[in-house]
Amino acid sequence: MAFTQTLLERGDVERMLDIRRAIHADPELSHAEFATRERVLNELEQAGLTAIRPVGPTGFAVDVLGRRAGSRTVGLRADMDALPIHETANVPFRSRRAGVMHACGHDSHTAMVLAAGFWFQRHADRFGGRVRLLFQHSEEALPSGAEQFVAAGLARDLDIVLGIHVDPMIGTGRVSAQPGPFACASDHFDVTIRGSAAHGGRPHEGIDAIAAAATFLQEANRIRAHNADPMTPLVITAGTIAGGTAHNVIADHVVIGGTIRSGGQSVRDVAHRRLREIARGLELMHGVTAEVAIAEDGPLLVNDAGVAALVRAAAVKVVGSTEILSDAPMWSASDDFAYFSNAVSGTYFRIGVRHEAKGCVHPLHHPDFAIDEDALEIGAALLIQATLDALAA
Repeated sequence: MAFTQTLLERGDVERMLDIRRAIHADPELSHAEFATRERVLNELEQAGLTAIRPVGPTGFAVDVLGRRAGSRTVGLRADMDALPIHETANVPFRSRRAGVMHACGHDSHTAMVLAAGFWFQRHADRFGGRVRLLFQHSEEALPSGAEQFVAAGLARDLDIVLGIHVDPMIGTGRVSAQPGPFACASDHFDVTIRGSAAHGGRPHEGIDAIAAAATFLQEANRIRAHNADPMTPLVITAGTIAGGTAHNVIADHVVIGGTIRSGGQSVRDVAHRRLREIARGLELMHGVTAEVAIAEDGPLLVNDAGVAALVRAAAVKVVGSTEILSDAPMWSASDDFAYFSNAVSGTYFRIGVRHEAKGCVHPLHHPDFAIDEDALEIGAALLIQATLDALAA
């Protein structure tokens, strides 16, 4: 890993790693990031940043003001919440909270944005305008923290917004900042199927909700293959199913829960329509009643072409053109950064953290997920450089 240039000093990097490890060892779930909030606030206070604007129970923003002439404002987003996963990764700062883990790298995002904030506070004479640090709660659960930040007006006066995400599928320090769709829209659905109970040996006297649920799942899995544009991502997943009370009783109701991940509005509309049509078909085929409820988790995340180009140009300065990927596919996952980038021109870019020799090979949301921490200096330096370039534009 070779820098073309880095703006960070060794002490900056060590402090960033210490913060990341402390947050990693003490992870907190969405809307409950109280200790994380206090830790970040304490760090900001030590740096002289105390003008906090709270959002929700644990989120907040703070502006760093430049001393040169300038009126532009750049937002840097850091998500802070962890996942309900029990960590098994072999790291000395493993989670101390059973069943909770930073398996998506939000500890790293928070530490990189903090490091950038410290740099801008210390070098306020090198830029004009302001840098808004957006320490966001609840990326992983509803209600969306990003949506609450936007509703609170914290994106209204931004010129651009940047987000960074560690990527364990690309090598350490490599950068992907591509224009266009970055991550899928996400919806969750709940299907309630109601039949009538009967003795297991006399099924004709009841209406089998489990049989109807099996038909629903089969047909839902056919939507991608038979109804949607094959060139646009669409993933429909049933994650939960519950029904029945005993081996020998015909189930009178079943509830199915799942998600829809879509890479475009057209296939999203197809999925919504077909799920409801399949439910109506169950009523004719099986004699059940079926209700479908669909709610949005997050919109399609689309990177602005101009902002993506700015990030790539900054990456050339930081790591050189050979480390910039041009063919990394979009994610079938979703991210509520989309609420920011729908409100203001923005780009969500990826920094590689994969290092096979160090055992950093597991995907996001895996209990053994670990990152090559050498990538964090690059990520923080890139946030600083891209922000400087945007403020000078």
